[in-house]
Amino acid sequence: MKTRSVHGLGFLLRTSRYVLANSFGAMRNTFVYVVLLLEAVRLKLVWNVAIHQPNPLSAIARYLGQWLPLYSGLSLQVALAVGAMLGLSKISRSRELDAMQALGFSMMQLLAPIFALTFLVSAACVVIWGWLQPISLYDSSLFIHEVQATSSLVSDGKNMFRVEGNKTILVDDIARDGRLFSKVFMFETYPDGRSVTTAGSAGQLIGSGPLSEQSYIVKGLDVMEVKGDGSTPLAKGGATTTASRLANVQGPIKAIEEKAYGARGHSEYEWTLPELLSGGKDLPFTVAPNRISAELNYRLAQLAFLWLLPFIAVATIIEPRRNPGPFRFFIGLFVVLGFNQYLSIGTNFSRNSSWPPSLTLWVPFAILTVAVLWRFWRVSYRPAFKSAR
Repeated sequence: MKTRSVHGLGFLLRTSRYVLANSFGAMRNTFVYVVLLLEAVRLKLVWNVAIHQPNPLSAIARYLGQWLPLYSGLSLQVALAVGAMLGLSKISRSRELDAMQALGFSMMQLLAPIFALTFLVSAACVVIWGWLQPISLYDSSLFIHEVQATSSLVSDGKNMFRVEGNKTILVDDIARDGRLFSKVFMFETYPDGRSVTTAGSAGQLIGSGPLSEQSYIVKGLDVMEVKGDGSTPLAKGGATTTASRLANVQGPIKAIEEKAYGARGHSEYEWTLPELLSGGKDLPFTVAPNRISAELNYRLAQLAFLWLLPFIAVATIIEPRRNPGPFRFFIGLFVVLGFNQYLSIGTNFSRNSSWPPSLTLWVPFAILTVAVLWRFWRVSYRPAFKSAR
């Protein structure tokens, strides 16, 4: 009996390692692919701004790193689901699943290595969703503020648009070297009601360092000044207009006031898990209780959903015919991505209304859990409830 017991334990461990190998490889590849894909999209969005920074590579690396926690949390969830479904699909198509069950292994025993992966993913997501992601969201906002305060807001590498209070500067068709430009438009208003509009057809930027520290010089500008007479509103014609042409004009590019960025915590998105649990008593900001409750329950629901993924994999992939096609895989992926998206929608309902998270999040989660576990029971404990061809 002792020999048979040891042999049985060894066979169970080898079987678990085999299931783990089939699932982990697909999970790893999916995680890397999804993260790289999402970061590539983010790189495209930040590239045209970053290339105008003093250290563009450092700016790009910092910005992409700030989005990595958000993308990692989503990618881990998708990768776990895809890894479990592809791993089970492989051993099902090859009839290895039938052989394992014929030897007495239950579906829960075969899922043990996948649950081990789920535990590791859950631990990583607690750190990501509880701490790294809220802090990185704040750092991303801080980064954008710093970019606006130290360089131009260039949308496509050719244009610059600046606004601060009563002053607007628009520069068009900036050359690749960042110096010459073909058009400039400046509009400024004053407390006495006077406004000055300046338009030029050519100019250049002068100076060194970030664009915010440079100046512009334009030759041959048309200037239009509108001045009120003090008695009749400008809209009703109570103004005088004068036009002139200047030989050249020069001034600073800087148009955004540099000031300290606010502390972290003005939004519940930036709160860590302990801060959500404590109601943000150590933060200098006040957030509506329904928003705090919605965000806290959203993160907890995401963690709970991770433990439902192995059951979803079995419920959608394993079938009596033991030959799951791509359609069943896409059904499982649709369930995972669709319900993940619903969690965001349900959270927004609770965040912006009086609907409690118990109604918008946990009732649908309970319904999905019952449906998935019922299907899991049908597949696991009644494997021949249809024809096993």
